[in-house]
Amino acid sequence: MVCGLALLAAAGAARADEWAAPTTKYVKSDSGRYRAVLVPGEAKKPGTLTLYDDKDPVHPKRMYQRKLVNQVAPVRILVADGGQLATVDEWGNAGYKHALVIYDKKGKVVVDCALEHLLLPEELAAVDTTTSSRWWRAKEEGDVWLDASAVLIKTAAGPVMRVELASGVQTRDGRRVAIPGSDRCRATRK
Repeated sequence: MVCGLALLAAAGAARADEWAAPTTKYVKSDSGRYRAVLVPGEAKKPGTLTLYDDKDPVHPKRMYQRKLVNQVAPVRILVADGGQLATVDEWGNAGYKHALVIYDKKGKVVVDCALEHLLLPEELAAVDTTTSSRWWRAKEEGDVWLDASAVLIKTAAGPVMRVELASGVQTRDGRRVAIPGSDRCRATRK
């Protein structure tokens, strides 16, 4: 419903949208080796993110459990075959804080980027906005995916951004992109 509303309205015009309550998510890496369990937060209580190594499916190993950096929960979560996690957007408030968060396989935050630190100013100005969210990703299935070392996101403006899981460095068409203020989304301690 939210995507349908976003497609029908004129770009840039603020309009109402609705978000159902988030639910617990269970996500596996493509290889099936790693499994993440994301429990959304509740009023003033942060959610949790737990990563398991299922190399031995009879005795899975809990790699870590930590508080989410998101206030409620991310909209999307992807688990890489190396155990890294990428989360996209904040539930109920997409395209603002936590537009992209990457965790390493020990649960340390590699990057926690607001949308201003992912898009160029001219791309940000063209993003479709509703009352609660800025719809910066392409409105099609498969807009976010992983390869061996990066998360790739197709933006509504057209380009596909590639963000390295280990470093958070963003490239487009093989060239590093310098987004004003992007150095602020590099994690120090989270």
